[in-house]
Parts: sequence; structure tokens; C-alpha cells
Amino acid sequence: MPEAYRWVPADPREGSLNVIATWSVDDNCWLFQEMFGQVFGRAAAVINFHRIQRLLVAIVRRWLMMLCSMYYDDLSLQDLASARGRGQRYIRSLFRIVGLPLQESKQVDLCDNADFLGMNHAVAGSLKTGRVQFTPRKQLLAKAVDLIQQRMQEDSCTPAQVSKIRGVLGFLFTGVYGRIGRGGQQPLLQRQYSDTHPWNLSHKLRRAFEYLLDTLMLVKPRTVHLYDEALPPLVIASDGRQDETSPPSVAAILFDPVNGLKVAIAAEISPELMTSWGDSDHCIALIEQAALVLGIMKFQHIMRGRSLLWFEDNSAVLSGLVKGSSGHPMLDAGAAAIHLLLAALGARAWFEYVESDANWSDGASRLLTKDPWTKANGFAVEIGCVPAWPWLAQGTQRILCVKHMLA
Repeated sequence: MPEAYRWVPADPREGSLNVIATWSVDDNCWLFQEMFGQVFGRAAAVINFHRIQRLLVAIVRRWLMMLCSMYYDDLSLQDLASARGRGQRYIRSLFRIVGLPLQESKQVDLCDNADFLGMNHAVAGSLKTGRVQFTPRKQLLAKAVDLIQQRMQEDSCTPAQVSKIRGVLGFLFTGVYGRIGRGGQQPLLQRQYSDTHPWNLSHKLRRAFEYLLDTLMLVKPRTVHLYDEALPPLVIASDGRQDETSPPSVAAILFDPVNGLKVAIAAEISPELMTSWGDSDHCIALIEQAALVLGIMKFQHIMRGRSLLWFEDNSAVLSGLVKGSSGHPMLDAGAAAIHLLLAALGARAWFEYVESDANWSDGASRLLTKDPWTKANGFAVEIGCVPAWPWLAQGTQRILCVKHMLA
């Protein structure tokens, strides 16, 4: 919509608050103008505009029965070929009737491979395959790579520059498989909010840029399933424990509803790994996160190409898995590694919270092979080992470790 905010009227009673000022060079004074639409920069302008935007989307979906969505003043429409473009014409007419005409110059003819806000979506054959693929626009990908390479070449990055990089990456990674790229940005956050002049690249910041560049080169399309898959998801539960009675330990249990397969893996956390984590107040969360790494390593051949329903009882770990990142540096590194592993396996994971008492792996994480619950339910617990690289690898090394482990 052209000048979308200006089309949304302001309450006449708030006219005294809806005034803009501009300096007149010719008159050498300030000039004031009361605005009858929404003023940019005013917090309420966004809310007021979105009220109308949400109403229009609801009308299109429920009255015209069209698949459409809006991001601020941009609209995307999915219209079946059998409609012969009538849906698009109906939407144009509707917006004209309500007094908010769509901008003619930005309208695009219907096609099966379109770009909306930097994300290319391919819908050819979607009704047969049940899938839609999303890929970041090539120009957006090139822009992100160029921004990072320029900072590395100049060996300098100000808070404003790293903020711009994070903004571009945040949008770009929404069109990438899973949550890869969301994690591993702790050094960028530190530069944006904590570091002080000079703005030369630290070792950690340079390694973070190297990792992000490698991740951008490994971009895989994001596939969205329109309806249920042929195979039900694997059910997995993981847990970890830390107390004074014995070394910290973890476990992960998998059940495949297709063939009834039941497997389990458990391990003790090595003193070296505990030392590398330091005396962190997030140590129990890191232990619980290690259970996921252990499970992916053990079950990788079963998980490849499958959907996963993964239960976790630690909220800090769960939050990092859902977002793909964490405010804690070590948890952030672990979350980045986990999502890289899942992406390399082509596994789609849904992480869900479960109470500790209902967690299948609670007993095995404490008693390892002696857990009575796993024995009674037909899970044979094997003993494994948790690697240290998910939390310690930096830069390109993280990508190489993923490739080596899954080779």
C-alpha cells in the first residue's frame, strides 16, 4: 500500500499530539503541520495501522476464501491456477472499496516461484508433494556475505555495523533449514552491547564471522509440510543429572512407532568437559544439553530424514533449542552445534517440555544401565561418550566437526 500509515486516520481529539515540525530555510523559522494520518516514529502508529491490516487479512481469508498474509503494508497471495487470477482481482477491488488501494507499480503477476520480502517460495507441485520450499533471495545472501567479509578485511566492526549484520542475518536465517545460524553469535552480541573502543576484531569475533560465513555457504532450503508426513515422528526423551553422589551423567531414549524400535544411550560427563564449562551457574543446563548431543550421535542413522518429537525437562535448554540461540555463551554454542547436526541429517525436530517425573530418560540419566524403568519397558541402555567440540569448537572448526561426525 502506498503511504500506508498516512491512510489510517488519527483521532481528531488527539490532533494536538499529531503535529510535525520542519525548519523552513526561506522563512528562517519552524513550520508546524497537523497530521490527519499516522505519524512515523509514534509508537501508536504501528498499533493503529496493524488494526486495519489484521482486519483486511481476516476479510480476505474468511470472505474471499483466499490464502493471503501481510507484513506491515506488503501483501502476499497464494492463488490456485484454476482461479485464473480472479482471487488477485478480487483483493485489488476489496482494497479499493475500503479506501486503501494497493500500489500498481509493485503488483506482480501470479507465478509458482515468487519473492516476498527477500524470501523466495516455490509452490510448483505443492498440492501433489505437500511441500513448499523457502530460500533466501540471492541478493540478500550476497549482502550478508559482503557485510561480514568487509568487516573482516578492514579488521574493524563498530556496534552499529554489527547491529546491521545481525539484522540482516536474523531475517535471512528465517528462510534456512531449522535454526542454523541463530546460534554462535555471542561475540556479535558482546560487540553490539558491551565492547568499547577500539573496534578491532577480537579473536572470538573473527571466529564467529568465519562460522557465519561457512553457515551461509551451506544454506539449505527450508521445507514446510502442508499436511502430515508418511511416517510418524520418532519419540525421543533426554535428561541429565548432577549431584554429590556420583559424576554427572546423561541419557537419551528413542522409540520408533513405525517398527517398535527401542534404543537408549547413557554416559558420564568427563571431568575435562566439566572443567571446560567452568564453574557456571548453568552447569546443569549444559549437562542436559549434552544429553541431546549424545542422542543425536547415537541415533543419527535412525533420525536421518525423519521428524522428531523430542522431550526435554530443562527450560533453559528448551528455550535455546526453540530459538536456536541462548544468552549464555556455552549454551549458545551447544544450541548452534545441535541445529547444525539436525540440519545435516535432514531431521525436523519439535522440542517439547515434559515434567521430570514423566521423563522416560530420568532414571537412565541417574542409574545408567541399572535403570529399572528402561529394563521393564524393553530399552537396552548402551554406554557412550559426550564430545567436547560442540561447546569448544570455533569458526570453521564447528562446521568441520559436524561433517566429520556424520561422515
